[in-house]
Amino acid sequence: MNFFQAVSASKAVAQAQPSQTSNLIGWWNPAQASVGDTTVTNLAYTNGYTNLDYYQSGSQGAAIVALSGLNCWYLDGVNDRIYTQNLNATGTQWPLNTNQTTFTLEGWIRSNGSWINNGNWWNAGNNGAYRNRFTSSGNLWNYPKTARQTTGTFSTNTWHHICVTMTADGSNMDDLTVYKNGSLMQQWTNINQNPSESGRTNFWGGYTSSQESGRFYMGMCRWYTTALTAAQVAHNYNLEKADYGY
Repeated sequence: MNFFQAVSASKAVAQAQPSQTSNLIGWWNPAQASVGDTTVTNLAYTNGYTNLDYYQSGSQGAAIVALSGLNCWYLDGVNDRIYTQNLNATGTQWPLNTNQTTFTLEGWIRSNGSWINNGNWWNAGNNGAYRNRFTSSGNLWNYPKTARQTTGTFSTNTWHHICVTMTADGSNMDDLTVYKNGSLMQQWTNINQNPSESGRTNFWGGYTSSQESGRFYMGMCRWYTTALTAAQVAHNYNLEKADYGY
């Protein structure tokens, strides 16, 4: 399904402010959409990124569903995905597509049944600069050129707040950190693996229309051009945890 939507950056991110709003380049909140909606992304961008192309792919397409009273995206694990174009209205590349070496990806994710092995949460397209995907055991597999897989796992059929940060330390010596439900899960330091490709598109829920599809529910997600601190990650988790059953 293809569609175009210009979304005003004046929409509220949440009832209270998340961390680092000046470095918050994008978010979506599916709780603001209606059940059954397949044509609204409820995305809002700051810092000039207010007019982007989006489409959903799949036999039925990702859609808004109600789960325990909470509206969220559902991707069926077959070929659903949400695609974010890499240019804004003026032709400027999205910051995470321009060799961005310091960033944060944040979101609420819940499997539907078991995790699909190599099912993507997010990736930078093609054999791109960065990917997040799950193993069948619930580990989070992070790919900044070379795989970094968490030893801990994410349980099934439960909402999890997941936050992944990349920090450029200089001379390509970078730190990759994964947080789970507001707390540090695992960190790799001085890995020399910062993303180095530009011009990539961004897929949520699948690598292509038929590869590495994830089967999960997805709630609030955010993107930053800075690496959130542990305290900031905890703040965002506490901001919304009651909505997700914590």
